[in-house]
Parts: sequence; C-alpha cells; structure tokens
Amino acid sequence: MKKQKTKKKNRNHDFPNVAVPGPRYEWRADVVRWYNRWLRDEQNHIEDEPAFTLFVRESCPPGPLDPLPGYWRYLPEEFSSVRLYMTSAHELATSLPGTLAQVYQGTPYRASTGTAATDPSLIWWGELLNNMAPLDNDSLVYDYRLTDALEVVGLVNVSLAINSDAANISFWFARLEDYDPATGAVTMVTGASLNSAQRDSSTDPTSMAPHSNYTLSFYLHWTAYAFKAGHHLRIALTNSLYHVNVPSPFQFDMKLLVN
Repeated sequence: MKKQKTKKKNRNHDFPNVAVPGPRYEWRADVVRWYNRWLRDEQNHIEDEPAFTLFVRESCPPGPLDPLPGYWRYLPEEFSSVRLYMTSAHELATSLPGTLAQVYQGTPYRASTGTAATDPSLIWWGELLNNMAPLDNDSLVYDYRLTDALEVVGLVNVSLAINSDAANISFWFARLEDYDPATGAVTMVTGASLNSAQRDSSTDPTSMAPHSNYTLSFYLHWTAYAFKAGHHLRIALTNSLYHVNVPSPFQFDMKLLVN
C-alpha cells in the first residue's frame, strides 16, 4: 500500500515540543523537575524561577512562517497602558482636542465579509492568516503610526460607541493588525468579537433599542507581539467575519461614533 503524504498545518492545540509553527519548547523536562520538587522534595529550586515565560512574536509579513521570528522573555513585573482614540481621520490618537466634533462613521452590513479576503479555511483567531489588506477594504480601519518600537503583551480592550438600527443580533468584530507602509501588507495580530445582545451579560442577552447609542466594550484574545518602528498599529472593525461566527440574519448598518 502506498503511503499517503500529509501536509503540515498551523495548529493551535499541539504540545509545545511539536507545535507548528515554531519555535518549539521542550516542556517535559520542566514537568519532571516540578514533580521531583513537590513529590520527592528534591531541592532543585524550580520554585525560585519566574512563574511565567512567554514568546513575543516580532513584526513579520503575513502568511505561514515556521519558525516565527521573536524572542523569549519573562513576564514583565510592571505594565504600562496606552489609550488610543478613534478619529474621523481614521487615525488612532493619544489625545483628542476639544474642538473636534463627534461624527458617525459606518459601512453597510455584508454577511459575506471574510469569505474572499483570504483562504476561508484559515480565518480563525490564532492562525497565521494571509494578507489582511483585502479584508481591510471592507472594514473601518484606524491607524497609529509608531515612531518607536512597541511591545504589546496581554489583553487589548476595545470600547466602541455605536448606534445601530438592529434590535436583535448584531456582531462586532475587532482586529489588531500590523500594517507595513513599505509593502502595504497587513499582518493579523489578534482579535475578538461581541454579540451586541450580550453587551452587558453573556448569560442574559437583551435586545437593543434601534437608533439608540450604546457602548460595547470587550477584550481581544491574549497576545504578545512586538511592532516595528515605522509600522502602523491598526484596529479594523467589521460586523461579520466568516467563519469565525455565523453571520447575523438581520440586515443593519454599522455606525460608529468617533472623536
């Protein structure tokens, strides 16, 4: 019988020593040390080592890479937070002058968003997606040009002031991306979504009053990523992203209050 070849895929659920993409990490030696310390009372001082080690992915072009560029580091003892505001110029600003008028920006709802932008089989949080630039053409995008390198570790919180004519189900997707102005390529960093009916509770959903203002706040999936100086940190917003979620059956317009 002829042996069939199998193609390696990017996987999120492998053990660290066989993970694709790399870098891979031999974790079993640490497990043995941990059991020896606490079950055999072996004084190997594993409890004195940092409790959390992470791999920070460095800015890289979109698409599958193996291994990923980056570096290992311990969890920082202190974090600093940066608040950025979405503006009518489609920028992310560290502050807003009081003279800016608040305006609505939006796009029509497209249930098919995501099906043509990249290989549909790869659109999933945590995968190494292809160039997100085609998908950004159907999104509301807001950029922050980095004059210095920036390391993002942890959870990114997105708060959206919205006005929607949808009373029932409307999804809001936010993606954190790395835009390289030299090539035009857009690399997916992380993202998440929120059903507006679950804006206050995931177990007790409530409808929205049409044409009323609401604030949606949610965290993107945990990430560790180092942006290059000169690149743009980008937030991209849509109301659909197949096949992460089944699209809403209700037609509505996305309206985002900026400034």
